[in-house]
Amino acid sequence: MNKNQLLAVALVAGLNALLFMLELLSELWPEPTWLLIVEEMFEITSFLFSLLMLGYLFYENQRRQTAIQLLQTNLSNAKAELNQANLRLKQAGQAYHEAMREQFEAWQFTPSEQAVAVFLVKGLSFKEIAEARQTQEKTVRQQATAIYNKSNLKGRHEFAAYFFENFLL
Repeated sequence: MNKNQLLAVALVAGLNALLFMLELLSELWPEPTWLLIVEEMFEITSFLFSLLMLGYLFYENQRRQTAIQLLQTNLSNAKAELNQANLRLKQAGQAYHEAMREQFEAWQFTPSEQAVAVFLVKGLSFKEIAEARQTQEKTVRQQATAIYNKSNLKGRHEFAAYFFENFLL
């Protein structure tokens, strides 16, 4: 609740307390008409103010429900856009992988060399590639040398750059 809402609630509580006091006074002094008139005015005022507060609460509830619905719609739209972006990224990744595979075939890489080449492009070390392929590091070094010779590139950095350079344009 903000400051104005607290003030309104305090005003209603104060009016009700005053109404209670007037009710007590009217029981102590049975016939004073001015007291009955004041009491009736406060009851009417309290009733009208309570109706006004009820209307405000209803309005505020509707406003917040509308805001929640808008947020839910925005969230659904954002999720749909994210799913579309993920799908496009997956498709681009598959197309990129396919383009790499075609280039590997053009360079006449063996299946083992193709597997090592993918790891090289991903930036893995010879040791990591050897562990992933369950082979010796020396074997991976020999395959990397064959890859660089067949692709006519000087090393792992130039080899990886060959694929990333065209992809990033």
